[in-house]
Amino acid sequence: MKQYQELLRKTKTEIKVVKPSGAYATVVQHSTTSDGNDVLTVNVKYPLIIHAEFLRHRQLSRGVKSNRAIPTKKIRQEVLDDPYVPQWFGQNKSGMVSQQEVKMPRVARFLWKSARYPACGMHWLLEKVGLHKELCNRILNPFQWVRETITATEWDNLYNLRIHKDAQRDIKDIIGAIYEAHQQSTPVKLESGQWHVPYVDRGMSNHGAMLYFDTDGNRLTVEQAIKCATARCARSSYDNHDKSSATRGKDISLYESLVISDPAHASPVEHSCTPIQPMASFGIGNDKNHDSIPLTWEGGVTHVDREFNLWSGNFKGWIQHRQTLSSHVCSKYVPHED
Repeated sequence: MKQYQELLRKTKTEIKVVKPSGAYATVVQHSTTSDGNDVLTVNVKYPLIIHAEFLRHRQLSRGVKSNRAIPTKKIRQEVLDDPYVPQWFGQNKSGMVSQQEVKMPRVARFLWKSARYPACGMHWLLEKVGLHKELCNRILNPFQWVRETITATEWDNLYNLRIHKDAQRDIKDIIGAIYEAHQQSTPVKLESGQWHVPYVDRGMSNHGAMLYFDTDGNRLTVEQAIKCATARCARSSYDNHDKSSATRGKDISLYESLVISDPAHASPVEHSCTPIQPMASFGIGNDKNHDSIPLTWEGGVTHVDREFNLWSGNFKGWIQHRQTLSSHVCSKYVPHED
């Protein structure tokens, strides 16, 4: 435990950027390779109304709070206590971008906030009728926040598109928070075989070995650390509607139920990753001459781009744990028996 606490003081520094709207971005884990390829995991809160727009960015791996999983009473209480309210009410005009605010923004804000009361009333009635939460909770979407864990190696295109004068202000708000947190964060340098494992504490020993720790301070093996990280990402950023806490036993059980199930639920497995071995280890020079590309790659590498960067799924320079599993995708669908 003492070793864990000492390493935690050296390596654990929370960086959180909170916006006036209530949106925030927190750096969960930030790692880099010897080649300078970063991977960043953030925990974010932003309005659900822009979630569909956020999903357009396909190089991000994500684990998100689900309306299908959270009880109706909890969702309704969240909307009553902490409703999402736009910080800026643009005046209606032709085109996609409004540059001028409405003449009575306070009235618009009051009307938006007040609209949640009749919506919550209908939500309560639908609950009493017996409607399942996967549909019942949708009626409160305009007032909901979404909490999400996001991991990616490629962030620049997202920043370029969404931190822009023409971007909807709600999405510009949260992407700006991610960018600020990203810029303030200092990544931990990892070598091949050392792992980026969100929500699992890491520390470097005096001998240069990467150590992984459970929530109680006990050491984890690499395999255990990966399984714990996967389970914690699957829990949608610690949004524990069942009030449970993350423990090694529960995490490993959840990991196995996700990966071994038919079909496998593999998206939470994308967040953990380890550096791809530098091309030099394959006898390739720094010029990345295509004549020197190896005939075989290490397990988990999926493709090479036109600049001869090695990729694993949507991660550049990192092997995604998902890509090392044989059952992570269905390549021949067979109808299931009811």
